[in-house]
Amino acid sequence: MSWADKHGIATRLTLGDDNPERLPLVLCGPILRRTEPDSVTVWVALKKPRNVTLRCYSQAPPPFEGLREELRGTRKSVRLGQNLHVVAVTAEPVDADRPLTPGTVYFYNLFFSVSDETPVPETEEHLNSPNIFSLAGAPTSADDLLPTGLSYSDKHKLPGFSLPPDELNKLRIINGSCRQPHATGLDALPALDEIIKLDASKPDDRPHLLLLTGDQIYADDVAPGLLFVLMEADEALLGWNERDRLPDVPPERLDELDPGHRKQLVRKTAGFTTEDPESHLVTLGEYYSMYLFTWSDVLWPIQFPEFNDLEDDSLKHRKFNTERKKLLAYRKAIPQVRRVLANVPTYMMVDDHDITDDWNMLRDWCEQIYKRPLGRRVVQNGLLAYAIFQAWGNTPDSFAPGTPGDDLLASARAWSAAQAVNPNIDQRIARLVGVPGTLSSGGEFSAFFIEDESGSLQLATAGSLTWHYTIKGPKFEIIVTDSRTQRGYSKTDKYAPADHLGTNALEEQVPLDNVDPNKLMIIVSTNNIFTLPSFNADTVYGHNFIWAWWYFVFRIGTDFLLPLLQAIHIAPQFTHYNPDKNESWVPQTPGFESLLSRLARRAASDDGIRKSRILLLTGDVHFSWASRMQYWADHPFQAPTSDAQPVEAIIAQLGSSPFKKEETFADKFHSWGYIPMTDSLPGPIRWFGWNNPGSLIIAPQDLNRMVDWAQMKIRLQNHKPPMLALIDVPDASTNLPRPDWRYRLDFILGEGIPNGSSPSQLGKPGPTDAEGWMDVASGAQRRHREYAQK
Repeated sequence: MSWADKHGIATRLTLGDDNPERLPLVLCGPILRRTEPDSVTVWVALKKPRNVTLRCYSQAPPPFEGLREELRGTRKSVRLGQNLHVVAVTAEPVDADRPLTPGTVYFYNLFFSVSDETPVPETEEHLNSPNIFSLAGAPTSADDLLPTGLSYSDKHKLPGFSLPPDELNKLRIINGSCRQPHATGLDALPALDEIIKLDASKPDDRPHLLLLTGDQIYADDVAPGLLFVLMEADEALLGWNERDRLPDVPPERLDELDPGHRKQLVRKTAGFTTEDPESHLVTLGEYYSMYLFTWSDVLWPIQFPEFNDLEDDSLKHRKFNTERKKLLAYRKAIPQVRRVLANVPTYMMVDDHDITDDWNMLRDWCEQIYKRPLGRRVVQNGLLAYAIFQAWGNTPDSFAPGTPGDDLLASARAWSAAQAVNPNIDQRIARLVGVPGTLSSGGEFSAFFIEDESGSLQLATAGSLTWHYTIKGPKFEIIVTDSRTQRGYSKTDKYAPADHLGTNALEEQVPLDNVDPNKLMIIVSTNNIFTLPSFNADTVYGHNFIWAWWYFVFRIGTDFLLPLLQAIHIAPQFTHYNPDKNESWVPQTPGFESLLSRLARRAASDDGIRKSRILLLTGDVHFSWASRMQYWADHPFQAPTSDAQPVEAIIAQLGSSPFKKEETFADKFHSWGYIPMTDSLPGPIRWFGWNNPGSLIIAPQDLNRMVDWAQMKIRLQNHKPPMLALIDVPDASTNLPRPDWRYRLDFILGEGIPNGSSPSQLGKPGPTDAEGWMDVASGAQRRHREYAQK
């Protein structure tokens, strides 16, 4: 008997309710999503179709006891497969004059009904019912902590949340990205479970927002053992198999879809450039299943496959077993992660690994992949899964009845019913999720780009859903940008680094709204905006380092050696598809300067000056770091004359990554600093820009004002916008005119735990002193909390 026959999902779907290996109704979730005073959305995946009702409650005011219903909403689940049904249900106030308010802990429950009646009566099945959520006998670590594994409340036994407070200093945001099950390092999300547990009853102290800024799943770098399980889940959940009907994959090549054997199909047939193609996700069911396994332990088998279960001697035994141990450790902590996601309003954004590594990185990538049927299908599968599992909860209004999002949900249902063989549905899904290209009568795809106002190219995605969105709070505004599907590409150089937001996209995603200067602007970007100095040596290191030996080595390598290797085709992938270099915003480029200009101009005028406080939250780089920019402008870059009002801005960037994907090189940045082979950060970096390049004349006596005079000639002649790195601001004694805009960038070191913060030792009671041991346990918990808070 095979492993699937013993432990697979198909077998577990047929088990009776009294069997500990049965599957409950709720396969994944509930995940608390967009949460506002007048609406709350919860996402959940089920094994059977249901009408799902969401009810939100507050503690009833005295003299009443118990819970008072505040919001209610019902929605029918969407059938993604025979045994997979998903819904994001939104509740609205039962009394329009009584919206939710800050300073209160609210609770919610989900009710499941097979009928079309709304609202669902209280007697129907809900989260605390048998066989709905909890798995009796399953080897989980959190189910024993509280009654359902979802609640922090002993009294109400329901998940809960609180709205962002009116005071900005009390706002609690958790931000991070990049979570890979078999990666090195611990999973950080379970630590958030501990944080919430400490302050769950305190509405202003518990986390108010969880921002997952990219790479919620890793579609390209999947452990073969996990892919083996995902492939079995794919067919069991959907009731059909896409593998034997993929474009450009004939029957004689189906064995190339086995775990660890997908390199040829992924690299050659699909055209992807990922460094980890061997077990890349391909089918729609695999993408669906990856989300279910990432966020929930329900579908994880009681007995995870051993090496021999795969019956493939070509895989590396030692590596397989190492990854298996990491996967089992990851699975053990998932119950805590489920409780976190159920109790904090969670917002997400797509990045490359959610689809494939290098996704939309360069124009060359887009031209190569979107003309290939298999490449298009895999991207489409990834985007459809993203829309249903992530985007639906970000902007539930975009998926309401009669919207393009609702059309996409209907198309996903129809696509499953047609078992992936209806070309009309195929093309409709491609258009709605934003896969560019027009199909000719000859079966060729073309017209992947449109030209924007600046003359650069953007992907032709007219008629598709948009992924960016805004979150507004009492004292803040968060713009979550989509820097993957709306990039700006060069018309002349297909390998040129793309602007992460094209001209049209920047105007749409960062509107000039005259934001209250007292509000904090928060910009979420999946990629670093203020990039590491290591990746842009000639533009950011500063005058203290231009004579260092490593600086010359770096310049020789980047200016001469790498172009030579590229010319003789030895290093094309490194030069063109190096994400460490290309996946951050490039400083002093039109796209970078346009972003800064628009951010600074968003604030309303205050005494004739637009003043802003801006926080950038970024991820992607697999370590955390901080930087700060001070920005001034009399005539901001590309601002029309009518808007040439002075601006001042303080912009802080906090890069936070990964949740789980520790890189072995990351510690070098902490031991060396951010400059190779030194033990410190670079000094302040000052840049000055002008709108009119013709007015800049460099006199000999001005050369000593420049940070790196060797670069200035090419900067002025060939660079747009014209910018100089100067020691200080030009004055009347120089031939340089006063700059139109300028900024100073500082890299900031983190602070360690203060000296003397270690918790003191506790006494040891006698073996029969029960009361003494209780005092020790209480004291240990209190001191650990004080230590952790420091």
